Amino acid sequence: MNARAATPIDMEIGAKLRLFRCARDISQVQLAKELGVTFQQVQKYERGVNRIGSGRLYHAAQILRVPVSAFFEDLKGADEAAANAEQAPTLPVDVARLALRLAAIEDDETRRKAVEQVASVLDDIDA
Repeated sequence: MNARAATPIDMEIGAKLRLFRCARDISQVQLAKELGVTFQQVQKYERGVNRIGSGRLYHAAQILRVPVSAFFEDLKGADEAAANAEQAPTLPVDVARLALRLAAIEDDETRRKAVEQVASVLDDIDA
């Protein structure tokens, strides 16, 4: 394997980049402009075709208002990621956006109330 070639981990980080970008309603063009790259490059990052460097990942995290560590949470091992790459379920963008919005609420009580309200609406739908 080429040391600079993208890995399954890069694919996961790219998927999170897309998730966070969509959750913030930022287009690939807007993100690319902020990062100083083309929108095609952002597409390659998101698909995991190209690796995103640490400095650029840090800048993307600032733009998307997420901690850099958010890109590395719940990463699968490289072998497991490669084995499960095609089987991994993906969240709809609106579900991911909701999860990010809820997670961004800093006050624990406010966040708990918001989750309860969402759960109540979903219970009404199920009833």
